Amino acid sequence: MKKLVCLLLSSTALCSYAADPAHDNPSHYTNPWGPSNPQNRAASGFAPWTFETYKPPTKGVAFEIDTTNSAFAIPMAPGYDAAWTSFTGDGQLDSGQQYHTELIFHAPGHSTSGEPTQGFDLMALSPSVDSHYLNFGHQVLGLYLGQSSPKKYGFGLAIHNTLSDEHPDQYITLPIKFQAGMSLKLDYIQGSAGAWQLKLYPSNGNALVLTSAEFGPTWNTTTGIDAVRLFTSQAIENGHPLEWTQMTVN
Repeated sequence: MKKLVCLLLSSTALCSYAADPAHDNPSHYTNPWGPSNPQNRAASGFAPWTFETYKPPTKGVAFEIDTTNSAFAIPMAPGYDAAWTSFTGDGQLDSGQQYHTELIFHAPGHSTSGEPTQGFDLMALSPSVDSHYLNFGHQVLGLYLGQSSPKKYGFGLAIHNTLSDEHPDQYITLPIKFQAGMSLKLDYIQGSAGAWQLKLYPSNGNALVLTSAEFGPTWNTTTGIDAVRLFTSQAIENGHPLEWTQMTVN
């Protein structure tokens, strides 16, 4: 049953008929889940995972479970891998809903290009422009761990005020210090007309709140968030893939 939900975002009351709450915890699963459809539990509230792989996983299975952290990751080959999931119910994160997850960052692979090595994207579908990301939509906000110099990494937030895949209108360096094995709790609240709020809680530092009041609305002014993307790229044989856990929608 959908419920009318109201919250205060940037001094504006937002009300919407929110989708049913969703919860997906890796501790509910065993490894391996299977390479073709590893997560098909509709009761979780999330659609089955989809993969974009530049090279196949090294261990021949779709996911691995870190039992210590109760988190999942993709066992990768050198190259680029990504996982995607979308929402069940009305199919998107609606205005007034909150998405939560916890990301665990290990020492990433070595990047000679300076490109991000681990990342998280929120995606939305455009009513007029087809998506080349397996039809999951276009980038809206991206949280990335990148390499500024050899063995020195930093976090950044990509903000797409216009539909600008791979070329964000703004890229904000975040005052979050990378530490191997650190966790970063993430709460995203979708507002109306492209409004948004992002709360970050690093395990080794202070909480950080970023909003559209400061950085402007995103391009998806007529739709919510349609999918989540998590990826690890570059030479992963020298590092470890991004892990994630405790994925919920409220």
